[in-house]
Order: sequence, then C-alpha cells, then structure tokens
Amino acid sequence: MTSSDEARRLAAVPHDPDPANWVLPNRATIWLRRTYLCLVALCATGGIGIVVSLLRPDSVAAYIAAAALVTLFALLFTWIASNFWMMVFGIGRMAGDAWGRRAEAGSGENTAPDLVDWPVTALVMPVYNEDPARVLAGIQATLESIAASGALAKFHFYILSDTRDPDIAVREEMAWLELISNPSFRNRVFYRRRSNPTERKSGNIKDFLENWGHAYKYMIVLDADSVMTGGCVTELVRRMEADPQCGLIQTWPQITNGRTLFSRLHQFASRVYGRILAFGMATLINPHGNYWGHNSIIRVRAFMDSCGLPRLPGRGPMGGEILSHDFVEAAFLVRRGWKVLLAPDIDGSYEEMPPNIVQHIARDQRWCQGNLQHAWLLAARGMHPASRINFLTGILAYATSPIWLLFVIVAAVISFLDHSLFSPATVLMRDVGETWSVRASSTESLLVVGLLGATLTFILSPKLLGIGAALMRRRESAPRLVGNFLTETVLSVLIAPTVMLRHSAFIFRLLLGRGVNWNPQQRDEDRLSWGEATRAFSFQTVLAAGIAVSGVIWPTGVHLWLSPILAGLMISIPLAVWTGRVPRDRRALLLPTDQTVLPPVMARTNDLRRNYEGRLQSGDPVDRILDDPKLASLHLYMLATEPGDDACQSVEGGILAKVHDDGRSLNGEEQRSILSNPVALRRLQAERAVRVKQA
Repeated sequence: MTSSDEARRLAAVPHDPDPANWVLPNRATIWLRRTYLCLVALCATGGIGIVVSLLRPDSVAAYIAAAALVTLFALLFTWIASNFWMMVFGIGRMAGDAWGRRAEAGSGENTAPDLVDWPVTALVMPVYNEDPARVLAGIQATLESIAASGALAKFHFYILSDTRDPDIAVREEMAWLELISNPSFRNRVFYRRRSNPTERKSGNIKDFLENWGHAYKYMIVLDADSVMTGGCVTELVRRMEADPQCGLIQTWPQITNGRTLFSRLHQFASRVYGRILAFGMATLINPHGNYWGHNSIIRVRAFMDSCGLPRLPGRGPMGGEILSHDFVEAAFLVRRGWKVLLAPDIDGSYEEMPPNIVQHIARDQRWCQGNLQHAWLLAARGMHPASRINFLTGILAYATSPIWLLFVIVAAVISFLDHSLFSPATVLMRDVGETWSVRASSTESLLVVGLLGATLTFILSPKLLGIGAALMRRRESAPRLVGNFLTETVLSVLIAPTVMLRHSAFIFRLLLGRGVNWNPQQRDEDRLSWGEATRAFSFQTVLAAGIAVSGVIWPTGVHLWLSPILAGLMISIPLAVWTGRVPRDRRALLLPTDQTVLPPVMARTNDLRRNYEGRLQSGDPVDRILDDPKLASLHLYMLATEPGDDACQSVEGGILAKVHDDGRSLNGEEQRSILSNPVALRRLQAERAVRVKQA
C-alpha cells in the first residue's frame, strides 16, 4: 500500500480531534485564513493608495521611477502588515489556550500518559565537526530528563556523524564510549559515522532511515545544539499516537543559554515576541504547517514514503541538490495527505544562537541560498497552497533585505534629482533659516503622517504586544522588562542595516552564480576580535561614513531620513565586538528575571559540558587510538561493522613511518587514511607494543 492509499484509509477512520494538536475545525481555519488575508490586503491597499495619491509624475522617466517606488513599497508594506496581523492572531490564540488550560486544570482530568503500549521512538542527532563535549552533554541531559519522566525504556538515541576532522571523530568515539559506560544508557545510545557523507544532513537522515528506520514508528530529529526535556518528548509521542493522520509535529524551540549580548538579544526576542508569532502561525497554517529540520517528531513510514528529494533544474547554486530540505519535506508530507503541525504550546524544547553577528551572518548565508532555491517549487504541481505560502515566506525572509535596500536607493535618488515627482506637501522636514522644522498643514501632509504612523505601528506593535503579554503573565518586574525591551529595540535598529546589506550581498552573489560552502557552525566563541569585525564590516563602515560626510557638506532632508541606517552601518564594527562578548554582570542586559536561572535541563547540560571538556581535549587522534586499547577495540569494531571505501585502500609506508617518528606531523588526510584502515592500525599497534616492551 502506498502512503497516499494509507493516508486516504486513515482519513476515513473516525477519531476524536485533540485540541492540543492545534488543528481548528476546517471551516474555522478557512474563515481565519480568509480574514487574515483580507486584513493584510486592506492594509496594503490603503498604504499603496496613499503613496500613489502623493506622486505627481510628469514624464516617462518619472512614471518609471514612480512605478519602481510603488512596487518596492507595496512589497515591504505588505510584509510588515502580514507580520503585524500574524501577531494579533497569535495573541488571540494564546489567550484562548491559556483559558483552556485553566479550565482543564480546574477539571482535575490531567493524567500521566500510559507508556505501556507506546512504540520505541528514535531520537536522532546528525553532527558534522561539532564539539563532542557539547554534543555529549546535550544528549546526556536529554536522556536524564527522559529517565526522570519514567519513559527511558521507550526511547533510543542515535548519533549520526558526518565528521571529517580526525581529531573530532576520535573524540566523538571517546564521548560515546563514556556515555554508554552508564548502565542506564547501554544499548540505548548508538553511534554511526559515515565514511562518505553525501547529501549533507538530508543524506545523513536518509542513511539512518534506510538502515534502521524500519524498526521505529517515530523519530525525533535534533540539532547538535538541541536539548529537550522528558516531558516534551513524551508529549510529542502522545500527540502522534492520538492522531494517526499526523505526519510531523514541529515544536517552537526556545533560544536559551545565551551568554553574549548578541545571543541574549535573540533569546529575549524569541521568548517575548517570537512565541506569539508562532501561535499566530499555528492558528493559520495548521494542519499544513512547516518543518525547520530539528526539534520535531516525524512519523517514519510517512516520511520515507513521501519525502524523497528531487534534484532541481540547472546547476548550483540555485539548482542541483536541495540544500534547505526541511521546508520541502514538510510540503511533500502535506501533498500526500499527512498533517504537519506547529505546536508552540509544548514547553521544554531548546536550542542555542550563534554568539555574535559575524557567525550569525555566516549561518544566514547558508540558509539564504537554500531558501532561494525554493523558488523552483512555488509552481510545482500538487503542492498545497499553504505549502507554497511557506516557500514564499522563507524566500521573503531574505528577499526583503534587497527590496528594502532598493527602496532606500530609489527614494534617495528621486529625492536628490527630482523633487517634483512628489506632492510638495510630502516634504515634512523643511529648512527654515539655520534650523529644521516639521510642517504638516494640508490633507496630503496628514496622509504622510498617517502612513508613517501606520508603518511604525506595524513595526513596533508586535513588540508591544509581546511586552503586554509578558506583563500580564507577571513573571518579572515591569521596569526590568521595559528596560530590556528598550535595549532590544535600540540594538535591533542598529543591527538591522548590517543584516540588510549582507543579505543583499548574498543574493547578488547567488544571482551571479556564486554559492557558499556549507561549513560546520562555530557555536562556542565568547569573544569576537576587533580584527574579525573589521574584516567583516570595514567596507560598509567606510561607505556609510562617506555618505554621512556628504550630508555635512551638502545637508538635505534625505540625509536626515537615512541617519538611522547610516548610524547602524558606521558603528557596526564596535557594535559587533561589544555585542559579541559576555557582559561582566551576568544578570545585566537582556536577561529577564525568570531567565537569570537557566531551565534545569540546560543547567545540567552546562555542568556536563564543563566536565567533559576536561576529558575530551584535542590531541593526536592516531596516538590516542594506539595508546588506548579500549578505544582501539571500539574503533576497529566500528570499521568492521561499517567499512567505508577508504578501508580498502593501502597506506603508504612513509605515512606509517611518520607515526613512529612524530605523529603530530601527520596532516588530516594522512590521519584519515590510517584511521580508516584496520590493517594499518593493527600493524601500528603491534609495532608500538614491541617498542614499549623493548623499552
């Protein structure tokens, strides 16, 4: 039976809807979606109408400039209006969910899940050149939390390594050996390292499914920085068991463990604003939701039958292999009749942020390329309209940056060269003698004020809604919350021009056929050097300073309107260094009262990490294997059970001789050639044993 036949069969099976699964009745969902689209369209139409009414083109060139300006404005205004109404719907749904939880608590019907009949679920964590101490600590903290919930017998953990660095690979084996020395985790935690890591993360998951997927009904996918509580993973399984039509449930991972000011900035925004946005998304897109590649539970059979990835037309960077596979896999599940749900009400799902803006932008560069590839799939046959909207939203998350940049450039050029394009009343700031004054004395100037007010409302209201909701929860003092809100707002305004400029540069390079290398993320640097920041942002600093100097020499109203953008670009280097460091006072900026103490599972992760870092330090991987009989036996066993292509290759005698002279002289490729060859390893073991005995 195909997955589509199975989905149709399951659709005919009556079942009670589970309100916790975040699926409204079909008619209500359709009505809410139409209401949302109407509200966004109404706001966008009003804003566009105001702009058009203020234009006075009188030539062909002026009409072309006006059309470009209106088009760019329409895209930007629609985007911010859609985010505003999404937050409004999220606030409404959060209020309804809180009321439902109070009613449920008052009924006394909360019961612990019955685990007896549950299937064993696989937790899978693909890793690629990650810090083994951090990976091991997160895994152990998650497993300990599951054990505390009494459900450890129903979960297996798979570490799926694509690591190519020999030192990290051997430390991964040491970490796994240490973890399974705990009797509670023995025969529950498994480690596999691919010798030929093709197709990146999607290929890693595919390899797991082809070899072990048949043994599991569900799998929970984690990233290397993911941590989940026992209550979270058991709730995910419970919801999947309650709804046989459900193919995937995506949690809302809470950003936590932020140490630098930059990571705290995103942690605060995610906690206060982001979750409300997630509630709005869940209200509108479920059951045709999206997948973000981690902190999600997946029905294995549905995924295997539905989610084979095609190759896109053409060559890279915009064609060929699909890089951001998660959006596509969610769309394929929906296309085959499975539910894909976003569940922001589930607590206990955590992830971490890059510690500074340089690493954040490097990660964004990879995601930007992957998301833009989805343009090929917008018109693909059989896709649900909600899936097309998910693709479009992912594209616009990056495309709005060059749209914003073009809008600023077009508006500035028009203002410099042709003031007659606009109605005279649109110029609110006027040079009166030696001072600037604001004049709004006509209907047209009032329309300009109204449009500016609407724009600020759409940008700031989502933040204010989040602050209001946080104050109603009464988990922290109002002065501290407002202070953090002001700090986050100012820093976001200053950082936004840098992100806009870099996203625009990414897209420009992609259109020229220049892709990016998908290198492993650097997650753990607590200090950004002045040299790194200068190399990253020197060009934009000089550019912004030049424009600012021209404003001093030839002051215009355009320079005044550009001043927030120019300020952010000119201070981007010191801002990046300052926000990329750990504040001396750990209770200082952007740490709300209830976040000064980490969630217990994350506190346990940090304790374990510090413990393991001392025992899993870098060193020569070949010497480690040869000097530790237990580790050598484990490594040879892994080569025997999963030999790679390299295992059949011979090792040159010169490389073997280097091991005896000075193992540190081996380069990475030479180390890999030895560590992948069991014959060479056994020979070196024997020779070293003889040398030790003779000594």
